[in-house]
Amino acid sequence: MKKALFILVFALFACFTFGQEQEEGISAGDIELSFNGMVFTTVGTSSSTTYGNIFVSFGSYLSRRFLIGIAPGLNLSTSEGETNVDFSFQGFSNFNFVVNKKAIPYIRASFYQYSIDIPEDSKFTDYSVIQGGLGIKVFFSALAAWDTSLNAGYSLAENAEGITLMLLTGITFKF
Repeated sequence: MKKALFILVFALFACFTFGQEQEEGISAGDIELSFNGMVFTTVGTSSSTTYGNIFVSFGSYLSRRFLIGIAPGLNLSTSEGETNVDFSFQGFSNFNFVVNKKAIPYIRASFYQYSIDIPEDSKFTDYSVIQGGLGIKVFFSALAAWDTSLNAGYSLAENAEGITLMLLTGITFKF
């Protein structure tokens, strides 16, 4: 995991230094539609749990650098040999470091609810995670980019231990 983080930080630095400029870049009022997949795992606890999620995200640029959006999805998990599928939800914001390069590095903050179906003996916060991370969008056309971010978060559950690590990747379209 340290190696992946080092590679991501190096890629972000390279984007600032050597990134090729686009004519238009990002403008206030632009809309993004993304199709993403992610895997996240808990670390620093006595037991490790891994989840996967597929979702569609929709966001709007409030300014050239600031994106805010939502992402409903499906959470897939395996526990004790049983596979579960739940609806999930994510609210997020991104801050872009540059706005007119083919590779745009950003920081990300989000609230992730990985199950909407809360059992009676549980609380909403038992399935909630607050997280932040670093990412990069690499535009392969004027309107489409490959988007990848590495995020770390903390569960809001009362007796939470450790952190969650999430790798998110997918394709983003700008309108």
